[in-house]
Amino acid sequence: EQVCNGAFAGRSSFFVLTPTTTAEAQANANDVATKLKEYAVFGIKPLVFLEPDTANGNIDLNLYAAGTYDTALDSYFADLKTAGVNDAIMGMWVILPEGNIPVWSSTDPNIFTTVVTKTAQFQKKYFPSSQSTLLLDSQTYPSGASWGNGQYISLLPYVQSIPKGLIDSFGLQGFPWAPPTNQGGDKVYDPR
Repeated sequence: EQVCNGAFAGRSSFFVLTPTTTAEAQANANDVATKLKEYAVFGIKPLVFLEPDTANGNIDLNLYAAGTYDTALDSYFADLKTAGVNDAIMGMWVILPEGNIPVWSSTDPNIFTTVVTKTAQFQKKYFPSSQSTLLLDSQTYPSGASWGNGQYISLLPYVQSIPKGLIDSFGLQGFPWAPPTNQGGDKVYDPR
């Protein structure tokens, strides 16, 4: 930044936890609002990764899809609004990033689309001109699979039932991968 006489990027990302209670929603919203407002002061557009995590670990995506956390999600976005966040400084939100990798409790496309849809709807309820985006990995893993067991299959099941106009953009992620020395598995170096 010193060499360039200022910031070298107009967008910066950070990760946030998903609240499961209204108390978590308020605490998380206050922290995130502070960060979003600070980004706005410096003219940085945030890319916010809303991961299905809490301080205690991964959220059960089946419960999330079933509506268990709806009250907390609604409260979270309402609390962001109350804390002084507006559409212009919300930035772009990545909901359930990489929902087709084995780090989360489910890679079921139906669960993914339900979680993404409901969360984006809560977001847009309070911030109608804010942006929601999807990020999927180039490899999809069956539920319960371990790393290195992904497949290059159609991502259509992960997007086709999301209501048109709800999502503003889509990102595709792919990384080279080689299994650790003590593990088997195919190396992924081919850019195709």
